[in-house]
Amino acid sequence: MKKRYYIISGIIAYLVFLVVSIPAAPVLAQLQSHVPAITFQGVSGGLWNGSAAIITINQQQTLNNTDWQVQAWKLLSGELSAHISTHYLKQPISGDIAIAASGKLLAQDVNASMDATDLAQLAQLPLAELEGVVMFKIDRLEWQQQQVPRATGTVLWKNATVSVAETARLGDLRIDITESDTQTLHASISNKGGEIKLEGEANVSEDGAYSLQLNLLPSQGASSNIRSSLGMFAKPKPDGSYQLENNGNLKQFGLI
Repeated sequence: MKKRYYIISGIIAYLVFLVVSIPAAPVLAQLQSHVPAITFQGVSGGLWNGSAAIITINQQQTLNNTDWQVQAWKLLSGELSAHISTHYLKQPISGDIAIAASGKLLAQDVNASMDATDLAQLAQLPLAELEGVVMFKIDRLEWQQQQVPRATGTVLWKNATVSVAETARLGDLRIDITESDTQTLHASISNKGGEIKLEGEANVSEDGAYSLQLNLLPSQGASSNIRSSLGMFAKPKPDGSYQLENNGNLKQFGLI
């Protein structure tokens, strides 16, 4: 019995060694031939623990100096999971990313930062010009196509500046993201400093319906142009603040 045990253990160990030793380059080359929207350059290391100098998506978004370590033990629960660290537009991104057997995307402990100008271009925001640095700390995220994502975490926009017809400095803007039984996504919005005091919340339900309530109070140093600009899209209140309310469904933007 002991001899049979040692033989079986040796075979299993050898098979694990073969799988772990698979080089990443030929496998990713095959992937690239089937998914031409993604290209890899400068691939090194193994499939389970490797790196790529450049990853290009749709010939537009480029990730640089990407490293990954596949968490093999999670395959037992039907997840392909890896810890990934990379750079997008020279800004670092890291976290644990997984794809479940159902196709659901899972992420934990994701940290990323991006210049607000680059974020506005990526999101294709019309008219508005953004400045500052946006930092994301996502504790947990679950997302599947045509569904509203579930997430908890924080978005911090340092030295936030928005320019449309007039430039408004918002100081440090913070968005705390949570979820509940009644709301798939809930966001509490506030800021410190700047020319406009912000306070409010946004909610998204499972069917994609969203609501936004935001109170905007210009500081004493805010220009008359800022005050008149707020009056163009928000309702003035007796205390000198402005109330912004918006409702709709994410389906109208093609987001789900």
